[in-house]
Amino acid sequence: MARELSVADIARRHDVDRKTAYRWLVEIEKKYGPSVVGRRGKRGVLFTTEDAFARVAPLVASRSREDQRISRLEDWQVDELHRADMVIGRLTAMEREIARLRDQLNRRQK
Repeated sequence: MARELSVADIARRHDVDRKTAYRWLVEIEKKYGPSVVGRRGKRGVLFTTEDAFARVAPLVASRSREDQRISRLEDWQVDELHRADMVIGRLTAMEREIARLRDQLNRRQK
């Protein structure tokens, strides 16, 4: 009998987080049914076997590439938001400096 794989095992093998591995198993269960992915217990903990998972490996491989691309895009978005925050901070500092210089100029003119 083939060894059972949990969500954590799949996440570790494919270098993804557990949430992604769980989504994979849910999608595989929807597509292939209980012959590939089983549920255990009251909360429906998902599991599969090595043999069953090997049958659907092409599906997981394509999802892995998509998930990696999504992850790269999310990282890029976070970097861009950080840069935007830095620009906003610099603009705010410049506006404060302009206001301070205007006050000094107004005091001198009086």
